Formats: sequence, structure tokens, C-alpha cells
Amino acid sequence: MHQLKRAKRSALVLTRAVALCSELFARSVAFRALVATNASALYASLLEAAGEQHNASAHMVRASRAQQSSNAGLQLVLTMVESWKDAFGDKYPPVAAGYAALQQKGYVFPHVEEMQRCAQQQTEAARTLRKRIRRVQLDQMHRALPEMEDVIIEMNRIFSILVPTLEAFNLFDDDDDDDTQGNDRRTHATPRDEATATSQYGAAMSEDALEENETVEWEDAGNDDDDDAIQWETVPSSTEADAFEDEQHKEAGDGEDDNPLTHMDINEIVQAYGLGSASYQLTISIPTGGNGVQSHDNAVLFQHLADGTRRIHKRFLPLVHEWRAHALEYRNSSNTSERTEENNNNNDDDDEDIREREVMPRINDLQQRLDEIVAKWGELVEDHERRQLAQIPSSIVSMPLAAYTPHQQQQRDHERKRVLLQQKRPVKRARDAPL
Repeated sequence: MHQLKRAKRSALVLTRAVALCSELFARSVAFRALVATNASALYASLLEAAGEQHNASAHMVRASRAQQSSNAGLQLVLTMVESWKDAFGDKYPPVAAGYAALQQKGYVFPHVEEMQRCAQQQTEAARTLRKRIRRVQLDQMHRALPEMEDVIIEMNRIFSILVPTLEAFNLFDDDDDDDTQGNDRRTHATPRDEATATSQYGAAMSEDALEENETVEWEDAGNDDDDDAIQWETVPSSTEADAFEDEQHKEAGDGEDDNPLTHMDINEIVQAYGLGSASYQLTISIPTGGNGVQSHDNAVLFQHLADGTRRIHKRFLPLVHEWRAHALEYRNSSNTSERTEENNNNNDDDDEDIREREVMPRINDLQQRLDEIVAKWGELVEDHERRQLAQIPSSIVSMPLAAYTPHQQQQRDHERKRVLLQQKRPVKRARDAPL
């Protein structure tokens, strides 16, 4: 009580006294019994320390309701009394009776628990609505992506026809390179590889021979006397045969030389046959004078490009912009604490997080490809066609992102109205000082 008397002169003392009473009431049974016994006197002392009159009537309290919200000390006291009633009102009836008396007198309690409950319900509702909207957006993406991909592929093929590039000629074919490398590997076989292959082949043949030996029946060989009846002929070796052929060829060629290069020097060889080189240069000229110019022959292609560009401008780009905005909003609104709580309650959140991480790069890539298509079309057509495209309205009606969070929008509207009312209040002008 002594501290409450000092609290009339210092707001800090009142704050500490209220905090001390709250801790004692939550921990001490004896203090709760003391408060229940002297509830009326304690509440009166607390209100007086907060700046309220001791014997204020109910009419005066109701008249000062507008000032209660601006009194920080009174709000602390009312919040503490309300928490006592919510925690121990059933066990200590005088505490609940004191709360009811103050409420009947005209004091407006902050209803902290009810406000927290409402805020939690609004948060859960917003989270559920955000998930539902996100699922709708993902389903819309899965339905629209094949159509977008078909339009992009078709328009790129038309661009390659109207403005051909080196890539369209298939100058560098990966399959030919692979075949060439395979032929090189087969041509440049090392002796070690050949020896290995021969040994493997010999081992395989020996295994086959062993299998055949198991099935073949052998007879005893004849006597050695039969060898005497066989007449043997002497055959020269391969080295001797080669030497004999070289001598015959040399004797036949002494009279006439068939190679004319043997009697020519290097200058005569260069003049007659030229100087060979392994490097060369090949220049191919591609006519580009009529590429990308609209004519009677390619009017159908330009019409397809114009139709595809209008579809991109009216439907595809607005859809992609809406998907990107919702993806950013979903990622920013889902903080770490909400993610942790969702992961504890739901089992499918991991899959949703993985899909969200995959969706954003895909949206950015799709938007980049669509912008490139529109830029290519703008380079082929004239300025008045580009201006006509810019004037075409979008066929996608997108709701603002604030519409998907109604409670937040209501809070912002309420705050905006309060600021406008404060600005419209007339300002009292000071009277002119007497001369």
C-alpha cells in the first residue's frame, strides 16, 4: 500500500508495483487469499494510484471513457484485474465480484485474452485462405503452362524460318562427332590393346578346345616307321622369299624408272604439284536481304506471329505477372514461426515448400521467354503495330493482393479513417494578445 501511495507521483513506481502484485498473485496462495479478503480496498487503491478519483460516480466514469485509453497506468491496472479474474475468478469469488463491480461502474477492460483469441483466429483464417489461393494458382499454372509452351515453340520456329541463324543449319552435329571419335578410337589402336585382344581371343579358343576334347574320342597314333615313307620338301622361309622377290624387281627395274619425282628438285615439284597445307579457310555467304521482311509469300507466318503476340500480351503475360506477385506475397507472408507451426500440424508442408522453391525459378524463366518473344516480334514489325499492341487491354481480371487478407485490409482502412478524422478536426487558434 505504501508503494501504491508513492505511485501517484511516479508512473515508474506504479508499473513496478503492478508487476510485483501480478507475480505475487500468480505464485503465492497466501497473497491470493489476502487479495480476496480485501479486494474492494485493493482495487480502490490501485485505481487511485492510476489517477482515478476514489469516490467517482458511475456517471463520471462513463463520461471519462474516452480518456481511459490514453491513461497508461489505468490500462495496466485494468489488465491485471482482468487477468486475476480469468485465472482465479472461479476459485476466489470476491476477485470476480470486484471485476464485475468495476465493469458495471463504467470501466472498459481491454479483454486481452479475447483479443489474442480473435487475432489467432484471424491468423489461422488468413493462413488457410492463403493456402487455398495458392493451390488455385498452382492448378491454374499447370493448366496454362502447356498452352504457353506450345505458343513459344511455334513462334520460335517461325522466327527461325523468317530470320535463319547458323544453328538452323546443323553445322555441328553431336552424333557425327561421336561417330568420328569412335572411328578414331578404332583406327588408332595401340599394340598393347591388340595383344590384350589376342590373348583374350586365345583364352576363349582354348576354353572351346577343352570342351571339344572332352567329347572327342582319340585313337592311338601309328608306328614311327611310317615317317620313313614320307618324302619332305624344303620350302624357303618368308625372309628368303622376300629377298628373292626384291632382287628380281631390282633387275627388272634397272632399265626403266617409273617414278618421275626421282629426277625433280623441290622447286620443280612445287611448280608441278603445288605446296600442300593442312589448314584451309571456307567462306559461305548467306543472303539476308529479304529475311524478316513481310511479303506475299510469308504473310501467313507474320499473321501467326501477330496472333501469338496478342495472346501473349492479353493473357499470358498478365497471368505470369499475377503468379509472380502471389508467389512473392506467399513467400514473404510465411515467416519462420508460421512455417514451424505449420510443419508441426501438417505432413504435406515439406512437399509444398519444395514445390514453392521450384515454382519461382520456373515463373521467372517463363516471363523471360515471353518477353524475348515480344521483343523479337517488335524488331520485325513497324512502329504503328507495336503501338496497337500496347493499346490492347488485358483479358485477365486480377484482384489486388489486399483483397485476399480481409482482416488486414479492415485494419488498414480503420487506421486510415482515424488519421483522416484527426486531420479534419478544427485546430483551435489562440486569441490575439491585447495591445
